[in-house]
Amino acid sequence: MKNQIFYLLGAGASVMQNKQTKKACLPLANDFVDKLYKLRYEIKKNDNNIYTTNTGQIINGIALKDVSINELINSFLDILSTADTIDEAMRYFYLNENKRHFIHFKKMISIIFYVFENIEQFRDPRYKQFLMTLLEGKDFKLPNNVKILSWNYDNQFEHACYEIQDKKKKIKKILNEENFLKINGSASFQKVISKIGGDLTPIRENFNKFTKMQNQIDFAWEEEFLSKFNSRVNKVRDFKNEKVKRTLVAIGYSFPYINHKYDFQIINTIMPSKIYIQNPFIENEEAFKNSFLERFALKTFQPEIEIIKDCSRFHIPNEMYEGFDSKSLFEIFS
Repeated sequence: MKNQIFYLLGAGASVMQNKQTKKACLPLANDFVDKLYKLRYEIKKNDNNIYTTNTGQIINGIALKDVSINELINSFLDILSTADTIDEAMRYFYLNENKRHFIHFKKMISIIFYVFENIEQFRDPRYKQFLMTLLEGKDFKLPNNVKILSWNYDNQFEHACYEIQDKKKKIKKILNEENFLKINGSASFQKVISKIGGDLTPIRENFNKFTKMQNQIDFAWEEEFLSKFNSRVNKVRDFKNEKVKRTLVAIGYSFPYINHKYDFQIINTIMPSKIYIQNPFIENEEAFKNSFLERFALKTFQPEIEIIKDCSRFHIPNEMYEGFDSKSLFEIFS
C-alpha cells in the first residue's frame, strides 16, 4: 500500500518571479497599490460615479449598503500603503474599521487577483510542473494517496489545470475536495476560473456584476472562520489512513502564529512520520527543527524533519516512490 503524502502550501509557494515581468506571481501589497491605481483610472474613464450594488445583500449577518467604488479604492490604498502584505492590511481594517467595508475589500482583492491572474497572465510555472508530474491516466487525476492543503487564496492551481486540459470537467476531477482543499477559501468568484484575455475592459463593463457576487475568501482571524475550518479539516481526517506511513511536505510556508491553532490541528491530525520543509530562508536548521517539534507538541512522536532549500520545483518526496513492488513494475514493461 502506498504512503499518504500531504502537501501544505503557504504564500511562498506563489512568489516565483514571472520571467517576462520579473514580478512575483502572488501580488504583494505594493503590487496591489499599482493595480488599484490602474483600476481607479479605468473606472474613471468609464464612469466616475460607479457604486457597488449590494443593497439588501446580507453576509454574515451584516446588511450591505451601496458605496462609491472610488471611496473604497481610496480607503484600501491608505491601508495598503502602510502594510507589507495584503493579509496584514485586511487584519488592520477588520480590527479598526466597519465590517461592511471589510466585506467590500474582500471583493476588491478578488478583482485584483482577476487582473493579475486572468488578464496579465501571472503564472508560477511550478504549479503546472507539479501537476504534470503527478497526474495519472486519461482522467487527469491526482494519485489517490496525495492530499493538497493550501493557505493561498490565489488561483494558480486552477490556471495550471487550464493550461494542462482546457475542460471544466477535467479541472473538477483534478481539483476536488477529496484531494485538494483551500483552507481559507478562494479569491475566485467562481468555483472554476474562466479563461479570458484582453485588458481591464471586462472589469470596467461588469463591475456591478462583480460586486453582487458572493466572495469566497476567509481569513483565519475572522470570527466565522473556526466553523468553516472544522468542516474542512474533517476531510483530512476522512482521508487519513492509520495503516500506512504519512508524510507532510510544507512548501513556502512560514507557519505564522496567527494560523498556529489551525496548523496544530492539521499536523496533529496527520501525525506524519516524515516532514519536509521547502523553504530557502531557514538559516539554522537544527534550531528550526527543535522549535518546530516543540511548537507542534511532536517531541514524543519525533518525526524526522528535512529542510529543502532548492525551490526551483515543488518537492516530490522519496516516500512518493515507495509502495511499488517489482511485480507491478514487471507488468508495466512486459
